[in-house]
Amino acid sequence: MVEKITSVGQVHNIIQEALDIGEVKSIDVWAYVFDTDKWNQKIIVGVTQLFVLFGKAKEELSYLEDYQNKQGLDVLNRIEKNIFNTLHGDWNSFKVNTNQDMLGVLSLCNELLKTKKYSFKEISDTQLEKLKEQIRNLIDDFLNSDLPRDLKLDLIIELRKIEDALLNFYISGEARLKQVCNEVQASIINKASEKPKVFKQFISSVRKVVSTAVTIGGLMTTYDLSVKYQPLLADQIINLIENMPDEADNIQLELEAISKPQQMDATIENNTNHKCLPSGEEE
Repeated sequence: MVEKITSVGQVHNIIQEALDIGEVKSIDVWAYVFDTDKWNQKIIVGVTQLFVLFGKAKEELSYLEDYQNKQGLDVLNRIEKNIFNTLHGDWNSFKVNTNQDMLGVLSLCNELLKTKKYSFKEISDTQLEKLKEQIRNLIDDFLNSDLPRDLKLDLIIELRKIEDALLNFYISGEARLKQVCNEVQASIINKASEKPKVFKQFISSVRKVVSTAVTIGGLMTTYDLSVKYQPLLADQIINLIENMPDEADNIQLELEAISKPQQMDATIENNTNHKCLPSGEEE
């Protein structure tokens, strides 16, 4: 089930999750929140994206009445400062300076923004875990396969990009996930143009990555991609790869025409009978 949330709501959920952790160091908190090991580079990326999220949340607050906007901004600024001051220190000081009253203000702002239709999609926890598991299983399949080493590496690199976007979904949000999925589709085409023979020889494995990127990216599209449009877009990409010359010729014009899958949105806008992802079932 795809629900709705705002950037303000995302900040609320992340901070609440962090506050629920026991008496630990800051590094332990961020490792838990960003679902990674301590001292992993993903923590740095996650914290950076978190501050970007704060910026988006502050922009959203401008849609509220002045006094609500001021209350929300005050809370965001205080929490942001608390995070910055405790990045390398004791988490207890953050918990002392960040209370439930502050989170209550963010929760109220989130609900008010949703009533103004200023919200975006959020994948449910259950669906998010299924998508992450799907990516992990596919990576494992490739690792244990007999695919040529270079092709195996190419495909796993693309899957890792989607995996990172899913891991950071509650921070970077729908826009980043959709962008990554579009980039993966374009990257597969570009890599295939450099090594067309091997990509065509193992096209079934290539299709798995393309279909995954199309499907997950479709969850975030502005005009809910219908299930029936997913294979059409995936087939379009696969057909292009299969029709590439075995020599890596200059096919830049063709690549430019197909490497922007997000343009499908405009076509789908006029279809009023499509079904919503991820379930594909009628409401």
